[in-house]
Amino acid sequence: MTASFAPSTTGFTFEHITIIGNAQGDVTPAAQGYTITFNGTYIDHPKVINICNGPYAKSDKSFVVTNSPDNTWFENQLEEVAKQIEPQIGCWPSTGLVTVILMSLLSKHVDVQCMALLPSLTRQTDMQPSQHLLCVVHNWLGERRIALGLALTQDNIHWPELYLSPHMIAEDEQRTQAMADANMEIADPFELLHKITRKSEAPAAMMYTFQTSIFKQLANLSSHIWLTAASTKSIKQVETMFAHPQAETQASPWYLTDPRINSCLDPIRHHLAYCQQLIAIASAQTNSQSHSRPHTNKPE
Repeated sequence: MTASFAPSTTGFTFEHITIIGNAQGDVTPAAQGYTITFNGTYIDHPKVINICNGPYAKSDKSFVVTNSPDNTWFENQLEEVAKQIEPQIGCWPSTGLVTVILMSLLSKHVDVQCMALLPSLTRQTDMQPSQHLLCVVHNWLGERRIALGLALTQDNIHWPELYLSPHMIAEDEQRTQAMADANMEIADPFELLHKITRKSEAPAAMMYTFQTSIFKQLANLSSHIWLTAASTKSIKQVETMFAHPQAETQASPWYLTDPRINSCLDPIRHHLAYCQQLIAIASAQTNSQSHSRPHTNKPE
C-alpha cells in the first residue's frame, strides 16, 4: 500500500505524535510529543501542528502546514502520499488519512483520536436538494480499506476509533429469525446494490419506487446476511456509491440527496464497513500466522 513511499530525510523524526481528527471529542494537546490538528481546529501551542487542505486555507497548494519543524517539507511529503493513495480509492484522499500514513513512517508512536473515517451521511432537514454534504467528496470506505491495512500491520499505530463494534446484534438476530419465520427470500445485498444506478437525476416513477424499496430492504438486512455475501471484491465494487468527488461542480447521485433514502444510507454503509473490517482482520491474522510458521522444504 505505502511500502514504496519513503519520505525524504530532513534530520528529524518524532518519538510520539497525537493526531486529533475533526469528529467530536477532546482537542487538548497531548502531554508528550507533537499534536496534529486539522483545518479550523487551531490551537496556539508550541507543540501543536495544524494541517489544512488547500481549499480550506484558500491556497493553491494541496496542503498548508503551520508550526511544524519544517512546514514546506511537510506539505511536499503530504502531497506525495496523497498522489500515491489517489488511484487506490478513485479520488483525492482526506487530509486525515494522508497525515496518518505519513506520520506512521516518521514517528515511533502514533495515537489517532476523533477520527473514524466514516462521517455521517445524514442531511440536515433545511438542506436544499442541490446542496451536497461536504463529506461525500471522499471515498470513505476506500479510505477505511487502506487505513485498516495500515493499522493492522503497523505496531506503532494506536487507532481505537477506526474499529467498529457489531451493529445492533440482538436486533439483527431477531430480524433474521423473523425473516426465516416468514419464509422470506433474502437476496444477495451486493447484487441489489449493483441494480442501483449512479445517475444524478432521480429515475422514472416505476424505477424510483423499485430502487427506493431496495434501499429500505438493504438498510434492514441483518449483519449476518451481509457477512455471508461479503468479499473483498464485492465491497470494493460498491464502496464509491457513497462518494461523489465532483460534488462541487456536478449534481450528486439522486440517492445522496433524496429525503426518502437518506435514513437508509448510514446503516447500509455501516454494514459494508463492518464486513470490510472483519475481512481485513481475518486477512491480517492469516498473514501473521503464515509469516510465523517455520520454513521447511517439506510440502504441507
